[in-house]
Amino acid sequence: GRSNRTAAALAAYHTAFSAANIATSECRRADRFDRCPDASSWNILRGGKPTRRELSEDSSSDDFENSWVYQHTVNRPFLCEVNPEWIRDTFNLNGLSTQIPHYEICLRRILDYEVGFDKLPPKKQAELEACCETLYGLVHARYITSPEGLDRMRQKYERGDFGACPRALCKGFRLLPVGITDELRLRPVKTFCPNCKELYHVRVRHAATIDGAFYTRTFPHMFLLKYPHLQPKCQPVKYQPTIFGFNVKYPDLPTADDYALQEKAKLEKEQAEARAKEEQAERGKDEEEKEENGSVDPNATSKKEQASQEAKPKAGEPQPTSLLPGVPMDNQTVQPQDAEMKGRDQDPPAQNSSPVQTRT
Repeated sequence: GRSNRTAAALAAYHTAFSAANIATSECRRADRFDRCPDASSWNILRGGKPTRRELSEDSSSDDFENSWVYQHTVNRPFLCEVNPEWIRDTFNLNGLSTQIPHYEICLRRILDYEVGFDKLPPKKQAELEACCETLYGLVHARYITSPEGLDRMRQKYERGDFGACPRALCKGFRLLPVGITDELRLRPVKTFCPNCKELYHVRVRHAATIDGAFYTRTFPHMFLLKYPHLQPKCQPVKYQPTIFGFNVKYPDLPTADDYALQEKAKLEKEQAEARAKEEQAERGKDEEEKEENGSVDPNATSKKEQASQEAKPKAGEPQPTSLLPGVPMDNQTVQPQDAEMKGRDQDPPAQNSSPVQTRT
């Protein structure tokens, strides 16, 4: 039994020694012991303990995996991991305290400070967790437009974490996340294609419910200006419809704003016509009720009565006298009083210049 144990120990020693030699050679190539991937095995083989740096790196990696930021972004490739040091800078969080309830508690929880979160009732925990996610989303919207955040989003973009354009003629051009509005809880995140300049719905389940305000409308365009080499090199290919080889041209349609104005004017016209019909129907009902009850409005006068009242002379005005008794004034015509008045207006008869022959 001892011989077997000794042989096993020698085999393990030779295995460890060979691993240490490989590690040493790699360290010599790197010219720096800190960059050696198997430095911990080298120290343990020599009988020493892990260095303080190795312990800090192991503990920091464990702490980061247990951190709130990592747990909420590890399964969401659309979200970027915000550097905690960037969050601790109060200048970067200016104005957020008025938008988020329980701001101080949420901020401390995001930074993994003890806030007694586990001691709260489940309903309160769910409320605070929602506030924490909203606060992180607003911080995320500011972080991805900073130089550090743009660089991290570039790495995610090059890995294809945001997906490819579903348009066939874009040939798999990579997408960028974008928000339609900067206000919270209005529209979810969409994806923007730099090639065809169109927006598309997110097809990934874990990202379809992310608020579009976590990216704002600014991010993709600032990203492309920061990295111009990621922009498309030529115009996108447009699809040309054809019928048996002949190009088809569809009529030009109005823009969305013009169409909305036309529909609004049409709706207002229909509403005005409906109101006019209702008023006319109500008037008809009122007249029928008056005829049935036999009640006449004393204040209402017909057009004929108004015309007759207007035709009557007012008090103080001279009234015309009738020239022919028994005949209405409208049927009487004024005749000249003297026939000579009529004769004066006519020209005198022309005299005959020829001499009158008398019979003798």
